[in-house]
Parts: sequence; structure tokens; C-alpha cells
Amino acid sequence: QLTSISMALPLTSGHADAPGLREYMHRLVNFREQCDFEFTFYTMLCLCVDPRRVYRNAEYHSRTKHQWARDDPGFVLVMCALLAISVTSWIIAFGPISLGGWLLSIAYAVLVDFALVGLAVAGLGWLVANGRATASSSGSSTYPGAYSD
Repeated sequence: QLTSISMALPLTSGHADAPGLREYMHRLVNFREQCDFEFTFYTMLCLCVDPRRVYRNAEYHSRTKHQWARDDPGFVLVMCALLAISVTSWIIAFGPISLGGWLLSIAYAVLVDFALVGLAVAGLGWLVANGRATASSSGSSTYPGAYSD
């Protein structure tokens, strides 16, 4: 069965089997034993071709495992590798640069463009979703209340 591709990193586990930030970082460091790269590439392909399938799989995973987050850091590692490849391609196309400049460009792409902008967009989405979930006047909301706090 397919699992969720969401990359939420809870600081504390909401469920006994849900991973926290410490366990996620441990899996990130020991990625050879922990990551399912075949599923990660399949998910990335599905996101480009048929995003509805990825959403249905994430919804199924949330109903069966009671968590939205994917506990496999493979998606983050593959995204960082693809960013490094794209930065390297850009440097090759637009002129030579020193080794330090190349490493700085990769670090900027991963830390600023991917991590900080991703956190800002996710935070904004969380605020909007939390506002809609708490502002609903009816008591029967389909939005999981544990994720709105």
C-alpha cells in the first residue's frame, strides 16, 4: 500500500507510533536503512502526472495509520539532491564559479529556497487552515482537530 508524502515534522508525537523530530533526524542520518527511494521517486512522478492519486493515498494513510506525516525522510533527501543537480546545471550553463561559490549556491538553494520558503508557505497554509477550522460554526468539520492546534 502507498503511504503519505506529507513532510510534517511533529516535535512531540501525538500518537504512540507517530515519529517525533528526534526519530526523524535519526532516520535522516541513517538513510540507507530507513529510506524507501523507489516509493519516493514513484510519488514524485505521481505528483507531476496524477496528484489526485497522491492525495487519495495520503488520505488513506491518515485513516489507517492515524497520521498525516510520512516518517520516511527519503523525499527530503531526493529533493535536496535534485536541487544540488539543478544548481550545478545552472552553474555549468551560466559560467564557471569557484568551488566555494558552488557549495554556497547549493547551501542557499537547500536552506533558503527549499527549507525557509517551504516553512513560510507551510506556516501560512497552517494559519489559513487553522482559521477555517476554528471559524466554522458547525460542529461537524471534516478537518482533524488535532492538526489545527
